[in-house]
Amino acid sequence: MDGTTAYRQMTHKYNGQGVGGDPGETYAFERVDANTVTFKAKRAGAPMGEGMRTLSPDRKVLTVCFKYTDSNGVLHDNVGVYDKQET
Repeated sequence: MDGTTAYRQMTHKYNGQGVGGDPGETYAFERVDANTVTFKAKRAGAPMGEGMRTLSPDRKVLTVCFKYTDSNGVLHDNVGVYDKQET
């Protein structure tokens, strides 16, 4: 990573129903417990990947795992770890 700040915002419900993300993509989220959410992603109605978001017990670290196949058929297995920034 080059340190460039990135911003992404989504609104969703934890009901397993798909909601829009990037054009042509939907994401369905389900709450596992107070700190864990799983999600499934579809592109043009076909499954493309799944993942999990886990918040640390102290609520200061968010870990996002996402395994998906891109539009070229390449499999990606990403893990992002985000620290809470104090304001």
